[in-house]
Amino acid sequence: MNEELLSAVTARVLEKLSLCGATDRAEHSDPDSRNLPKALLIGTKPAEDLGYDYVSREPYEAVVLGSLTTGQLLSFHQEQALTALLEGKPVYLYLPGINRGTGKNRHLEAELVSALNRLKSWGVVMLDGGGRKRLVTAQEAMRLKAQGLPLPQECILTPSARDILS
Repeated sequence: MNEELLSAVTARVLEKLSLCGATDRAEHSDPDSRNLPKALLIGTKPAEDLGYDYVSREPYEAVVLGSLTTGQLLSFHQEQALTALLEGKPVYLYLPGINRGTGKNRHLEAELVSALNRLKSWGVVMLDGGGRKRLVTAQEAMRLKAQGLPLPQECILTPSARDILS
């Protein structure tokens, strides 16, 4: 069998598994990652460190929606995220992982905004990758505490950061 074809197929299968949240993300090269709280990762891993060790099954303390397709956003029915919301677990949506359109179809983009607002009303916390709400991780909390600095305004604390600061 052609090795290039085999490599391409393998890469595509792994990519699809990653998009479905079906791979076990508990395997990390960072030895400290095992001390982080567990979060179910749905979609692709966010570019920024959110302070979680990503897993593919229970137990987990939060849900991170790393990416959603336009269709998934418009008809959101991701069972694990909805269950987490009902149980009072935090659910985060990483906005850079969302396809927001190009401005060419205003009606569809209005529906996307409406879908995002619906998720917000359910309690999903939007993370925009460095904009309005800043995520404070455990490492950042330790640094702030050591330097006697206040928390940034409009910030979100990871569970580990909350423990450090309390």
